[in-house]
Amino acid sequence: MLDYRPSQLELVPDLVLVEGKNDFYTLRYAFRCILKCSPELCIAPGGGAGSFDPIIRLYVGWAKNFIVLLDGDREGAVRQRERYEKEFGELVKPRLFTLTDALPELGDSSIESVFDPEERLQIQRVGAPESKEFDKKQFNRAVQEACLRSIEVQLGNATKEKLRTLHKFLVDKLAEKRST
Repeated sequence: MLDYRPSQLELVPDLVLVEGKNDFYTLRYAFRCILKCSPELCIAPGGGAGSFDPIIRLYVGWAKNFIVLLDGDREGAVRQRERYEKEFGELVKPRLFTLTDALPELGDSSIESVFDPEERLQIQRVGAPESKEFDKKQFNRAVQEACLRSIEVQLGNATKEKLRTLHKFLVDKLAEKRST
């Protein structure tokens, strides 16, 4: 473990931990390029739903503010959430959220389900213009490209509203945890 503690003068940002780079790029793209949200969130990708132990230990040890956003699937919403609750107890339990907590209408799903099927294909075509059907790998590559090149894909109002709801959820939860 890193034997370091930031001083009170160092700016350690409030942090939203997400499962991986695909969640990171999708949220960054949606919040920065599509919605141009404010305030901007500091989002950090993990290496999967079960990879947050070291950063959670640091943030808890430093008494800094963070939340964890897991997918709504069985691995994130059930297995890893329960494991984190068991490992870290009441310190971390109220900081663990799933995509389903923010957007119940999505059910047990992952971040790309925020977009309707036609929008997913439209985004995918940023990186693979010949695409005829959704391919998760191509979609994720296209999101990264669209994010890095600031290519704005037109999304429907329903999707934009879901993304605004998700952003507000994350901002509100960080603010809530900051005050406790």
